[in-house]
Amino acid sequence: MRHNDKLIPLPLKVIQFKNFGDDPTIYTDDFKWDEKYIDSRQLVVKQFDGNPTIRDNIVRDSIKLFYNFECQDFARVDWKCDVDGIPKFIDFNESPMYGTDASFLWCLEQQDMSRQDLFKAIIDNFLQQINYGMVSIGDFWVRKDVLALHWNCDYISCGGGCCSDGCYFERFEKDRIETNLSSIVEYLRERPELPFWKESPEQWEFHDPEPWISWKYSEPETCNEWFHTKTINGRCIFQTLDGRCALHVYCLDNGVPWENFKFSTCTTWPLHIEMIQDQWYITLHQEFYDEEWDVCSCIRSSSLSLEKQSQLPHIVESMKDPIISRIGVERYECLLDYLRCNTQYLQESKEKQDTQTSLPSSVEG
Repeated sequence: MRHNDKLIPLPLKVIQFKNFGDDPTIYTDDFKWDEKYIDSRQLVVKQFDGNPTIRDNIVRDSIKLFYNFECQDFARVDWKCDVDGIPKFIDFNESPMYGTDASFLWCLEQQDMSRQDLFKAIIDNFLQQINYGMVSIGDFWVRKDVLALHWNCDYISCGGGCCSDGCYFERFEKDRIETNLSSIVEYLRERPELPFWKESPEQWEFHDPEPWISWKYSEPETCNEWFHTKTINGRCIFQTLDGRCALHVYCLDNGVPWENFKFSTCTTWPLHIEMIQDQWYITLHQEFYDEEWDVCSCIRSSSLSLEKQSQLPHIVESMKDPIISRIGVERYECLLDYLRCNTQYLQESKEKQDTQTSLPSSVEG
């Protein structure tokens, strides 16, 4: 198990077959115990007290497997010792807390480590991985890439290029848009191919209950629902012919704060702002690092002229409203204070990132 950036070998347990004859059968697929021969409730589990050298070899090889399989938190490795006590590898379970054959937690209960201790260690490790490359500012975290990024949306040049792909959104965002959908689609009448219209742009109704959604996905673990907007003729269903976002125009015309109304993905691009364990984390979307995602000039700072590069504001300044809408004014001021105190570091980091990738914001698109 990984904890505090170290691998900790948990107590080695031995399963004995004293009550099952000489030839217990093992299925080759997933190594399930053959119930004809073995009742797992009668298995005898004890602490390993064999040859220390054998134990060290098992631990060493198990650690190698942990790294080879790129495990993050914990794993269970099963070995079988022959009559001479020589261990042979039989199974590797990188998710030992799932599945009926997984005795990992059951074995832990035989030791001093409780389930709560295990889960706490896993969560601590998870947060440590998230915090890699992060800076703690007050009670929130910011990725160092963000602190070194000078960036601004060049909407006039690209015409909302990043908006064409549509975006992901959650259930509460879907409900908010649906409540105002009849007013929003009025900005899209120049696109008669959209499914909002039945006979003509003057008379419309829905062909289906959700004509603007391409797909949805539910996370079994959290029951969270994710959706994605449709793209029609190479454009997001909410994009106007001149590249603007109908949601954004609706907000401007009706005095609605766009940073709180639009989809979060569109509002905060290229930043990814989320709360984990009651703490805010400001990072960059993974697509930010995808060199093949190159739909408009502001994605790559290296594609801009040196004059434009020198004029780029810091992303914390250019994305002020979206950031405040998430973390609040007080935390935003703390973030600005940190930048002012680390100007030299940020400038050095900026020079190193001339070729870094960047995604445009959808403030106007």
